[in-house]
Amino acid sequence: MKKAAVYFDFGESFVFAMPLNGKAKAAPCQPRKILHSSTRTGRDACVDALGLEQLQNGQGDHEEGKSRKRKHGRKEPSRKLGKKYETSRRSEDVAEKSACRSQISRKLDTETMQYFAEISSLLGEGGAVTDPEERAILCANALEETVGKELQLACDRSCSRVLESLFLSADAIHVASFLHRSSSDFPYIAMDSSGSHVAEAALKSSAVAVRNCDTGGVLYKTLKQALFVICQNMAKSAVDVMCSCYGSHVLRCLLAVCSGTVLESPSDNKRGLASRLVRLTSKAPAPQNVESKDTAFPDLLDFLVNRLLEECKESLVWLRMDPFAGPVLQTILKVRRGNDKAVTCLISILLEGDNGIAFEEGKYLEFVSNEEVMELMFNSNGSHLMEVILEVAPDALYMKMFESFFCHNILDLSIHPSANFVVQSLIMSARHQEQACQSLAHAIYPEAISSACLVPRMLFLENYVNGEDSKCWNTALGKEMSVLGCTILELIFSYPKECNKQFRSSLASMEANDTLKMVKDARGSHVIERFLSSSAPHKQKQRIVSRLKGNFAELSTNTFGSFTVEKCFSVAGSSLKEAIMSEIVAVQSDLLKTKHGPYLLKRFDVTGFVKSPVQWRRRLTSKHGTWKEFSEIFGTKLGSGI
Repeated sequence: MKKAAVYFDFGESFVFAMPLNGKAKAAPCQPRKILHSSTRTGRDACVDALGLEQLQNGQGDHEEGKSRKRKHGRKEPSRKLGKKYETSRRSEDVAEKSACRSQISRKLDTETMQYFAEISSLLGEGGAVTDPEERAILCANALEETVGKELQLACDRSCSRVLESLFLSADAIHVASFLHRSSSDFPYIAMDSSGSHVAEAALKSSAVAVRNCDTGGVLYKTLKQALFVICQNMAKSAVDVMCSCYGSHVLRCLLAVCSGTVLESPSDNKRGLASRLVRLTSKAPAPQNVESKDTAFPDLLDFLVNRLLEECKESLVWLRMDPFAGPVLQTILKVRRGNDKAVTCLISILLEGDNGIAFEEGKYLEFVSNEEVMELMFNSNGSHLMEVILEVAPDALYMKMFESFFCHNILDLSIHPSANFVVQSLIMSARHQEQACQSLAHAIYPEAISSACLVPRMLFLENYVNGEDSKCWNTALGKEMSVLGCTILELIFSYPKECNKQFRSSLASMEANDTLKMVKDARGSHVIERFLSSSAPHKQKQRIVSRLKGNFAELSTNTFGSFTVEKCFSVAGSSLKEAIMSEIVAVQSDLLKTKHGPYLLKRFDVTGFVKSPVQWRRRLTSKHGTWKEFSEIFGTKLGSGI
């Protein structure tokens, strides 16, 4: 089945006009065209010779403080290209590529270099020009000097920094004009170590401007014209741009501009457990990694996405697992979030490679290969894409994927170093949380006789999967607990109490000695704390606290156990609070020698307890009543403030 490409007719509005400044300057070199052959795809399409050479040799120094890093000698995953690479290239292609190299490598004249150095000194930190109006005029004049030299200036290491600063102060119409003039060379700029930052700066500046401009104005039309040609040229070299460590960033920025969204920075998009738990327990909606706005250029977004998928359709098998192309595919899914039909079709293409016929017939993932999806999740890069697919998938498709790929493989996925993140994402974004818990419980304890072994097996997940005797789990409690198993348990205990009943019962039924070992473990203590902070019944929480009675003195001096003692004190009843205080008083002098001890002593008001237990009890009762009233008014969980 061949995928039918969807193209949009933008009419005469995309006919190029002369530069906005109305001046025609003699260009030092002729503008280049994107080398592309409709008979070849992927790496078969001719690309910029210098950019390709840099990627192969790992060259191209990169500015200090930049977020991207070039990987030397990166091994590519198995790539199934639709056609064999042509060993003998046409002579005209080689000649034109040589011309491309000479144009990019041609040095700027001394006068131009000096001019932009002066601009940098005037506009930079501590520069002489501080008046906003004067800066805008100076930026406009400087950008006017780039006419005919856009490619060389953007790819020059020093001048590229000046261009980035110009885009911050220049009027949007001049930035749009720069994009307009450089649109034919944009893929080459995007794949350059210096030019990529210039391209991103120009796109981001345009994105800010387009939010406040009239859709019928000159600025909007100029940007749309420039972006249309940029989208065309970027799509022609789609595979090469996506696989470039620089070009992939620019392409993601272009998708964001067309969709009117703001992508999170990589530092904000954390994959760790802490960020997952914050999102899961927060009452605010989970971040979607994009700040939703009205689509800035809806027709351009549809055009770009369809052209990218059309150009990459024969290479998607390996692009999904490419470290640079993968994030581009993730961004495509994120900017289409909310459009269930488009997202379902995209996921179908990414996982099946079909043309959407299965989606039209309502047969989701009809031709998908379970082995390929498992391979995708086992891959360190592909697992990221699968996480995004789970996050954006509509309910019907989500349930189909859950039943097809996870129900019978969730145990193997949970212990894999890459696939376990997909399981965490599945649990965190589960539409049917109770079903997810039941599937995991059945995989961990298929005997289904009792739920008592669920938590112990999760605590030592790798040991269980490696075949240890299921009847001798108490012997494993002397070993270090599983990071993956404890992480999954924390996520499960963040569910509503109706969904994790089996796991709650398992933890509550553990022996006192085993519970104590959990609290002393760096990972196990987090599970206990998450349980005590959850929506579990108060009776079950009291049972856990009671089993630790007699050990609070020892735990309070333990680095990990001290946090659990504080959490136990928060949820304990009055009698248990006094029992905890009695044990803490006995080791008061030892606690003063620890880093966390003074905080605990102040938190529990140990001095007041020693001085007058009756007065301490009255203050505690008064505080409890005040907090109860506060909870009733503002809906705060009782116990979290005591």
